[in-house]
Amino acid sequence: MQLLDEDTVSEVQLRCPMYCQEDSDKVARLMRKWQIFLAIQDIHQRRKILKRLHRIPYLIPSLYSLQQDYMYISSPAKIMRQIFNPTKKRLKGTIRDAAQNAFSGVNQKRGQFFVQSSDKTFTTYQGNDDDQLEFGFQTLYLYAMRHVFEMVSECPLKERGEPTPVPKPRDLQMWYNFGSLAYRLGFESPEIERLKALDPDKEKARQSLLLGRGPDRYRYDDDDFERFTDIIARMYRTAKEIQPPTPGPLVLVDGPGESLERRCGRHRSKAYEYDRYFLFLEVLNNPVDGKGNSISSLFVRKSVYFAFFGSLASTLHGDGPHNDPKGPDVDMEMILPPISGTSPKSDREMESPKSDYETESPEPSSTVVHQMINNEVALEPDAEMPDAPVKPKLRKWQYGGNLERQARTRSRSPPRTPNGWRDLSRSRQYRSRERLCRREESGDEANQRPRRTGRTPPARFHRARLQGPNYQVSSSTSFRALANVLKGHRPCATALHTD
Repeated sequence: MQLLDEDTVSEVQLRCPMYCQEDSDKVARLMRKWQIFLAIQDIHQRRKILKRLHRIPYLIPSLYSLQQDYMYISSPAKIMRQIFNPTKKRLKGTIRDAAQNAFSGVNQKRGQFFVQSSDKTFTTYQGNDDDQLEFGFQTLYLYAMRHVFEMVSECPLKERGEPTPVPKPRDLQMWYNFGSLAYRLGFESPEIERLKALDPDKEKARQSLLLGRGPDRYRYDDDDFERFTDIIARMYRTAKEIQPPTPGPLVLVDGPGESLERRCGRHRSKAYEYDRYFLFLEVLNNPVDGKGNSISSLFVRKSVYFAFFGSLASTLHGDGPHNDPKGPDVDMEMILPPISGTSPKSDREMESPKSDYETESPEPSSTVVHQMINNEVALEPDAEMPDAPVKPKLRKWQYGGNLERQARTRSRSPPRTPNGWRDLSRSRQYRSRERLCRREESGDEANQRPRRTGRTPPARFHRARLQGPNYQVSSSTSFRALANVLKGHRPCATALHTD
């Protein structure tokens, strides 16, 4: 942890250089210009770190991303807790423990387990009882992720330029399907039995009749009410389900994809409408082929899934996509040159920016880059270290065109989080106030900063500043004259010396 700094974490988190070309170029550029991992000055170690970053098959996590993703995963957790612990009492243990206690193995065959391929189809795999529990638990969790905003009174985040989403009422059909799926996968509980016994079409028909004419002012005949309920329920059953989009799941895109602020946290409305059709175990555990310019929202959901549940590709496919230590071939436009391990001369040289008119050296070709990554180019012991990092240009009117002042101000500015907010806890003013509070709490009066009142205190409060107790002030001395004497540190003419 001592080798990391906040700038490195903020630049590297939520990126995937292995599959995203933009992230690959960005991380390689920052590494080459000594803007990340500044504590590691050995060029060989820096090249190894860069290669390892290009072998991570999902978004690089951090404490910030895990905290944001926890808000996303908490809503499906409410649904899972409902079927295993419907009472309002605190759940003892984890949700997985409650699911393990509720697993009875009903509807299961020895040596096999089921994986949901779509809302209506299942695929059979060879496995043991532990696989039945684990795959059943994750299948239920993914169902809750797909229909979370239809089962709880919540809504996704607002898209830019779109109307604000409004929470929808709970859909009884989704809860009925959820209870039936849990029983199909081998789970049993009182809440699952209650959900299975529901007739969601009749319940919706009753609710629609009561909403149309309030029971406080109107009353149906009992026979007519039941007959109307059956008629409306039969009408609901005539509806046909809309098929999911014909194109397959898209995890990599050639154009602009998900920005950094959209790669963690709760779902956006458009992303949710697309991802919900593909949140199945087989899709999430399929290997990613090739490399794209950016990533889609479905790739973000894959990364969140791996962060909390891990990969099951080795069980589904026999050889998981993340068991390959090499991964796809890395082809970057910017990479560390094959040079010796000479470290920069000083921190000031590392932070000093180049001239505004200085151009960068041409980048190596893709063939040379591939040779550099795979250590196929011999290292020259007398080669020079790359130039100091180039700081981003700031507006000249802000700092008077002083480049050194730009660099110092840039280094003192508080860092930004991925969503663009400044971390004020790192600001200069905040740190100075913290030091002052610590001095006051420690009682060190010699180091305490004097408070500025904005005006000169009255002269009567400065009598103790006269030269010792042997000096007294005559009654005819005005406080104004005494203040002038004290201000200039001159002897008071009207002061009487007494032995």
